[in-house]
Amino acid sequence: MKITLKEWLAANGYASAQDALEEYSEMDDSYPAICDEECMVEPDGHCPHGAPSLLLALGLI
Repeated sequence: MKITLKEWLAANGYASAQDALEEYSEMDDSYPAICDEECMVEPDGHCPHGAPSLLLALGLI
C-alpha cells in the first residue's frame, strides 16, 4: 500500500531523506518504492500498489 514519504522513512529507520539517498544512490537499476510492501522499482517507476520510487517522491526525477 502506498504510504507517505515521512511514514516510509520512519518505518525503514531513516532520520532523513538524505540518509536514504546515501544508501540507495549507489544502485543503478532499482530503488525502493514508497510502499509498505517493500517493493523495488526503476528510478522513474511506480510499484503495483501505485507508490512512486524514492527518487520520484523526492522530486529528483
